[in-house]
Amino acid sequence: MILLLDADGCPAIVPVSELKSHVENCQYELVDCPNRGCGANIRKKDQPSHDAVCSFKVITCPLCSSHYLQQYSAEHRAHCPEEQITCPNNCEAVFRRKQLKQHLQRECPLVKVHCLHKEYGCEYRGNRSELGTHLRESCRYEPIKKFLEINQQQYDKLEQKMRKQHELIVKLQR
Repeated sequence: MILLLDADGCPAIVPVSELKSHVENCQYELVDCPNRGCGANIRKKDQPSHDAVCSFKVITCPLCSSHYLQQYSAEHRAHCPEEQITCPNNCEAVFRRKQLKQHLQRECPLVKVHCLHKEYGCEYRGNRSELGTHLRESCRYEPIKKFLEINQQQYDKLEQKMRKQHELIVKLQR
């Protein structure tokens, strides 16, 4: 005897002797999505295509090896520390996202910086790449930097001495 199986859309025509085997392996059988939290019922044959788009599938980032749900793939890519990015200042440097802070603080030629002599009164603010030119050609403090450094050291010593004397005065007043 041969059975026509139309349950769940299965087009198979199966001899009764093979029914048990067919039912166990039928690609039209409804199964639960194995991804935790999904709960979708899908046909076995559709499982690979569902898995490819299932929001609850756990993904491992090929760059940083962290795990996240597929529904958060775009967010992870936007923040992945190992993702290659270009400098936001358009200096054309390419580096990993985790290196952005270092690049901006120490390397980017287009970051705006103050003159090294700002504390003495120089008002220059320009691109890091132009700082050397500023120091060589137009900074009035650069030629006297040794004098300024010695003067600052003397000032610091005097300030420290005044602090100690103040502490002594306070102690003696008790």
